[in-house]
Amino acid sequence: MNHPTALTATEQLIALLERAAITVSGLEQEAQKLLYQENNKEGYAARLRQKAILLSGLIDEVEGIDGLPVPVCALIQERVGSVSYEAERALRVDSVFYMAVLLYPEHHRPGMPNELEELVARLDAIRREA
Repeated sequence: MNHPTALTATEQLIALLERAAITVSGLEQEAQKLLYQENNKEGYAARLRQKAILLSGLIDEVEGIDGLPVPVCALIQERVGSVSYEAERALRVDSVFYMAVLLYPEHHRPGMPNELEELVARLDAIRREA
């Protein structure tokens, strides 16, 4: 009888980040709809605030995963740490614009993955190579 194997630490991390990316995408879509279809600026700002809150707590969530390989830990500290820091900063200054552009570097174009989606893809590639 085959039993499902427990997820590795890297797989747990990828799953956590994928869920966060999906949630962020949903919040951004809701925010866009609220602003452009319903002219609801308060709802738009509330969804972006939820996005920033989720991203600000992401570093704490990933640090709760034990057993990550050292290179993955370093990557997470750098990338997720930066995202969480920027999200906290956006919340602190209460800037809706700043919250909207979280995860999107200057060179980002529509249809391109955001920074969180890029990180998930990179981690998945590292997992497959291991």
